[in-house]
Amino acid sequence: MAKEIDLIMFPALAPAALKTAVDAHKVTYNAFVKARTKLADAKLELDAAEKALNLTTVNYQAELNKWVVK
Repeated sequence: MAKEIDLIMFPALAPAALKTAVDAHKVTYNAFVKARTKLADAKLELDAAEKALNLTTVNYQAELNKWVVK
């Protein structure tokens, strides 16, 4: 933990390779969070679509059962 604190407090003292690794980690972490957020949003959208489908399925089946072919 001390190294992490030193990195935050004295970033200029960090070696170039560590700075590069930190920058790459920030980019991939942000991409991960963005993807995880998209997944959560997609799950909500999927749940809503499934509920709507279930409602229309019930109505469709009810109307189909009422229909008498002549």
